[in-house]
Amino acid sequence: MHLIEVSVPGQQHAARRKASYLLGGYIAGGLLSTDEASAALEAAVERTAKNVRRAMQTIRTGLQAGAQRPITAEALEADWEAYSAAHPRRHGTTQYPPDFVDSWLGPRHTWHGIPIAVRRRAS
Repeated sequence: MHLIEVSVPGQQHAARRKASYLLGGYIAGGLLSTDEASAALEAAVERTAKNVRRAMQTIRTGLQAGAQRPITAEALEADWEAYSAAHPRRHGTTQYPPDFVDSWLGPRHTWHGIPIAVRRRAS
């Protein structure tokens, strides 16, 4: 959980909230399992927090709040379409550029090392 691990004192609570909210949305959207997200968040908290119990309460609250706004594969694709429309490539391709996918989800559909199962619905 890079976001949590690079946060500085005074910003750690906000980083935990942001990361857990995002992963809560991925869990609700079916892109990530609860166990995978919880394990990654807990490991990051244990490495960085002075008060692990209080930090984990922030994580639990963030996961619950994020679950109220699921992030689905369709939503990610719609975001990509909006991004590509606003930032056309010179040669006109609409394929996912590797640098965009890697910086956002990480290589091979991971988010900071957590595997994300991108599921597409049958048309």
